[in-house]
Amino acid sequence: MLSKKKINGWAAVALVFLVCAVVYGLLSSYPRELAVYSDELRYLDVARSLLQGRGLRVRNMP
Repeated sequence: MLSKKKINGWAAVALVFLVCAVVYGLLSSYPRELAVYSDELRYLDVARSLLQGRGLRVRNMP
C-alpha cells in the first residue's frame, strides 16, 4: 500500500508538470516573425551568385 507521503510526492510532481506545460504552452503561442538582418541578405546574395556561376555579385551588381 502506498503511504500518504509517497502520494503527496506524486501529486507535487504532477502539479509541477502541469504548471510547466501551461507556461511552455503560453510561451509558444506568441506571434512569430522572421528577423533577417541586412548583412545576412548580403551573404545570401553572394552565395546565390557564386552558386549560379555569375561571379561575385551583391544585389545583382559586380
